[in-house]
Amino acid sequence: MPPHPSILPKPVVMLHGESNITWKASEVRSLIIWENLYYAIIGKFSYGKPDIMELRKTIPGQCGIKSICTIGVLDTWHILIRLTSLEDYVQLLSTTIFYVKSRENYWKMRTLK
Repeated sequence: MPPHPSILPKPVVMLHGESNITWKASEVRSLIIWENLYYAIIGKFSYGKPDIMELRKTIPGQCGIKSICTIGVLDTWHILIRLTSLEDYVQLLSTTIFYVKSRENYWKMRTLK
């Protein structure tokens, strides 16, 4: 793994009444590589989602993921899917909606970059 990028803390600036932090493109690229987010996709559930352990078991098979992936929770509605192959990345982003079956229920998941 490459050494951790040395990025200094950024000041928070108010822009149109909202907090904003500005990053250089080179810093963003360094952090994407460091955090293994190059092939990362966000899954958004609109009406709740199953337990994370269920998602980790069902998503790879039901969404056609062939390589190793890790799935984590971002918040109540979003999950982070970290893929290891470009083929899987393209497959997930090419299909905008998946219906993930878990425990006799179907959960609508949209994929976002």
